[in-house]
Amino acid sequence: MKHILVLIGLLALGACATLTPNSSLQSVQAQITQTCVGYEMLYTTLTTARESGQIGKSYGPMIEKSYTVMYPYCSGSLPTDQTAAAQRLGAVAGQLALLQSIQKSATTGVTTK
Repeated sequence: MKHILVLIGLLALGACATLTPNSSLQSVQAQITQTCVGYEMLYTTLTTARESGQIGKSYGPMIEKSYTVMYPYCSGSLPTDQTAAAQRLGAVAGQLALLQSIQKSATTGVTTK
């Protein structure tokens, strides 16, 4: 299971493309969508691992708080303004990075605060 968690994390990381100054609005919207998909995959994996006892229950509040933050970003319509889209991409990429750090800590036995 540990290897599956690592693979899912790598897939999620690969879903995050780099935002460049010349990125079109459609490109940024696609990156938001990809990042949300990667986040959802990792969230599901971590939630399942937590429920089955493969990672500590202490990670639950962090995982759920992250989901609470992400839900409006990933469930609503995509921004139609370049600046708003770039801000949303930064927010969703940050939450994905948070889940990836939880995954790394949970699978290596390192405790997060």
